[in-house]
Amino acid sequence: MMEKCVVCFEVLDSKTFELNCQHSFHMNCIKTWLRTGHSNCPYCRTEIDKEKKKLLGFDGEEWHSFWIDWSDEEESEEESEDSGSGEPELFCSL
Repeated sequence: MMEKCVVCFEVLDSKTFELNCQHSFHMNCIKTWLRTGHSNCPYCRTEIDKEKKKLLGFDGEEWHSFWIDWSDEEESEEESEDSGSGEPELFCSL
């Protein structure tokens, strides 16, 4: 059985990145995982060490700046949602 990426559930190919915990993911998947605020392995939740984050292009200052920008944007969206009709929105349907 071929190993799969637990982020996207696709078979791992040659463009993978191995974390310090020995779990591997597609390069784009683990970058997306980090960009969304996670700092641990998606599989075992082990903290990703700073050297691995640097290899992926994440250092402390960029990370902090990203979170400030992202949280400001999220607050603006919440404020605009509060002025709505109060009806729940359907985000996805099965």
